[in-house]
Amino acid sequence: MLAATAFGFAAVVVGAGLRPDPLLLARNRIRREDAVIFVVRKPSWRVLCATPRARIGISGLALAQLAMVGLMSMTPVHMNHAGSSMTLIGFVISMHMAGMFAMAPRRLRPSSGRVCRASSMP
Repeated sequence: MLAATAFGFAAVVVGAGLRPDPLLLARNRIRREDAVIFVVRKPSWRVLCATPRARIGISGLALAQLAMVGLMSMTPVHMNHAGSSMTLIGFVISMHMAGMFAMAPRRLRPSSGRVCRASSMP
């Protein structure tokens, strides 16, 4: 229940925090001489919902995330009930976090060589 509440709260924060759309703001800042001007005909959510493959992909990602959050929320509780020490529980969660992030690339570089980050929008 706590995870569902947290996900709902996060959705509201993200939805409210992305108004106005940062992509549209960035496109408005691009000078016409330097780049192609994009025309947005439909809001992106409508486009995604209208595309069957996109709906399947989003549903799959959402279900995988739900399963992962449920599993990792209950693992420490289950281990505690089975008699594991807090040290072992902390170690298991730490190894899980290390496994998720240790091999992740530090930077994403497109073919132009420019570093892409969520905060690098103009």
